[in-house]
Parts: sequence; structure tokens; C-alpha cells
Amino acid sequence: MKQVSIEMDKIDLMTEQWAKERPELKAESMEIYGRLMMVNKLAEKAMAGFLKSHGLTNPEFDVLAVLRRAGEPYKLSVGELCEAALLTSGAMTNRIDKLVKKKLVEREANMDDRRGVHVVLTAAGFELIDSIIHERFAVADRFMGNLSADDRKSLNKTLKTFLISYE
Repeated sequence: MKQVSIEMDKIDLMTEQWAKERPELKAESMEIYGRLMMVNKLAEKAMAGFLKSHGLTNPEFDVLAVLRRAGEPYKLSVGELCEAALLTSGAMTNRIDKLVKKKLVEREANMDDRRGVHVVLTAAGFELIDSIIHERFAVADRFMGNLSADDRKSLNKTLKTFLISYE
């Protein structure tokens, strides 16, 4: 069986430094946490470049994607959007405002709740999200390109187990 050599990364260096300075600290959980943070930053950077070329930010894309995958009539309440995107209503309002200015979504009165508003995907928003979604998935595939199919399945399963424990 061939032995795989794994190079040291920045987290290994930090762990070595802590081990020297504070050997009683158990670092495994912090190593995982640090790597998750670094991977998240790299993933957001990879997606941000792609989305910028389409005039969007990651948060704006998320709103369009949530509305598109909700299915017809491609509208949700602000509360439903917040729940799907794990955001506060204040943060969501800012995203919606930007997308309204770009004419990708519009606000519509909620007839069931006069205090509420629905956010509706416009024809331009629908066209944009549908025209870039395949490329968005391809960016994710390229980002994960260094992992084998088995590694992807294993990582996905582990992260799912982790997330379910917090949901």
C-alpha cells in the first residue's frame, strides 16, 4: 500500500508553536476549526471572483438562488428568506435593497399579513440566476478538484453529521 505524504500547512505551524509554548493544550479541535475557517475564506474568494464578473456578490447570489430553488411563483416572505439564508431581517433587508436597485427582485405586499412583504424574483433575476447556475456549480467542482470522489463523499458525510448536531 502506497503511503501518502501530507505536507505541513499553516495550521500545523501554529499547532507546533502552541505545543512548544503551551504543551498542555489539546489542539485537535482548534486545528479542525482553523482549517474550516481557512477553507471557507478560500471558497468565498473563489466564488466572489466568479460572481463579480456577473455583477453580484455572494450574499446577493444566495438570495437569488433561494428564490429560484423555491419554485414558482419564485417569491418568499422576508422571514422565509432569512431562515433559508440563516440571517437576521436587518441583514436581509440590506441584500434585498441592493437587488431591488439592480431590478433582480421586487417587493410585493403580503396579502395574508399587511405588515409583511414578499420578495419576488423578477424576470431579469430569473434569467440571471438560470444563466449562471451551471457555472456556479462548476466553480465549486473546480474548488473541490483536489479531493477524490471518495474524499468528497466522506467529507460531505462528516460535515453533514456535524451540522445536524447543531441544527
